[in-house]
Amino acid sequence: MQVQVSVIVAAYNDEHWLRRCLTSLKKQTLAALEVIIVDDGSTDGTAAICDQYCERWPHLFRVIHL
Repeated sequence: MQVQVSVIVAAYNDEHWLRRCLTSLKKQTLAALEVIIVDDGSTDGTAAICDQYCERWPHLFRVIHL
């Protein structure tokens, strides 16, 4: 299936709200959706959360760690 909508989530030390954001995106009904998370060198648990979502839902989430 070809991606129709790409959502880019910029994240930096956002571990307190990131799960809520990504879970909300995961619940969207558009099948041709991709979520690209850009972790800008976070020093808290943000990177681990990004990796967890990408491992669990690889068809939906991708992460770029800077």
